[in-house]
Amino acid sequence: MVCMLMSAWAAAQGIDIYKADGTVVRIPYAQIDSIKPYTVSEDPEEAITIVFAELGLGTSAAIDKLELGNGIVITGDKGTGSTAPKYYDSGKDARFYPHNSMTLTAPKAMKSVSLQCSSDGTTKCIAEGKVSASPGSIHVDDGQLTITARDINSPSVTITNNNTSSGSKAQIRIKSITITF
Repeated sequence: MVCMLMSAWAAAQGIDIYKADGTVVRIPYAQIDSIKPYTVSEDPEEAITIVFAELGLGTSAAIDKLELGNGIVITGDKGTGSTAPKYYDSGKDARFYPHNSMTLTAPKAMKSVSLQCSSDGTTKCIAEGKVSASPGSIHVDDGQLTITARDINSPSVTITNNNTSSGSKAQIRIKSITITF
């Protein structure tokens, strides 16, 4: 296992760093002297990641109100859609259908919220980019399958799937949520 990892590491040309705002920074190994992990106390921005597969939800579990032990609350709302938000074990993702919304509430103001989404084979499940945030603005990275709400500056944000079509392309399938404070 270590030999396989070392050979893969040696074959790589550098490091891609995926930032919460959806941008990617590529650094060639020739420009790196050392890499040092840091703790949250050294980081000017604090971030928390919520992985739906780690929440212990059953398949087809409704996402009405999930109260996490860290003061974060995720509230799903069916809105005018025909199907309410649900978690599925098969894809290890939470599915927000057309006209559904998700409200995230935190104990302090959030700067951004990034949704790491999934695909259904070749179909990208990011609601075709038809997503809004209140407060804030939305950035969709089709290539990375991320939807990021930026400029929130509030302890509460609602992200809405505004797609009006059907099928997996109209859904937002969320694997994880990263909140940056």
